Amino acid sequence: MTKHRHMKTYRGPEGEDLRVAERIRIARNHAGVSQEKIGRALGISFQQVQKYESGKNRITVGKLSRWSIAVGVPLTVLLDGLGYLPQRKQAKPGGLEYDDTQANKRSPETWEGFIDGTR
Repeated sequence: MTKHRHMKTYRGPEGEDLRVAERIRIARNHAGVSQEKIGRALGISFQQVQKYESGKNRITVGKLSRWSIAVGVPLTVLLDGLGYLPQRKQAKPGGLEYDDTQANKRSPETWEGFIDGTR
């Protein structure tokens, strides 16, 4: 097989993909949701959750959207780190539930502080 000079060799997720991986892990932990529970909510194994959170595998936008609902954060938080984190929510029988009662009271600074460990 001939390699073309203009073709790049795929080396896996990098840059923004790795930042999204970190954000989904942080948001899940902040929500108090286990890898097993988020996996069940998304219809995937906890091993796949680990791969998404480590950046080994890229997460699709559809799954990322369902992840945001399951952990109770706006999709923008997972995509670009902007937004806020709602209060922790207890899992209800039959799945996880998004509680936005506190979400609008949080500022973007809350998320930034959470990322850098100051909050």
